[in-house]
Amino acid sequence: MNYPSDMDKECIVLCDAINSIPGLHTIESCCGHGKDVFKIYLIAETVNSLYLLTKSIDQRYGGPLTKDLEIWKCNAYDVDVDENFVRFVLESPTMGDEQLTLNLHNLTQS
Repeated sequence: MNYPSDMDKECIVLCDAINSIPGLHTIESCCGHGKDVFKIYLIAETVNSLYLLTKSIDQRYGGPLTKDLEIWKCNAYDVDVDENFVRFVLESPTMGDEQLTLNLHNLTQS
């Protein structure tokens, strides 16, 4: 996938994993070049396209085991911008992309 040259390289693997899910398309990402929280902005063409993404952040399906249940969260935003798509932001205040990318890979292979 082609990304802008100034994209945080730390976000590329996770954006690739998200973009590999039919119906999900990343539109922006940031992690302060590895020094800040991960934020991945994406468009979901349908609610069903969010299924694997939301499953991958759920502890019951391999999401990180921790006392903090909000390691990764996915929220809708800008819902009034385009009636054809819902935009979401996936963010983590406490961890990088490794576990989520692994979970996405495992779920898309099964």
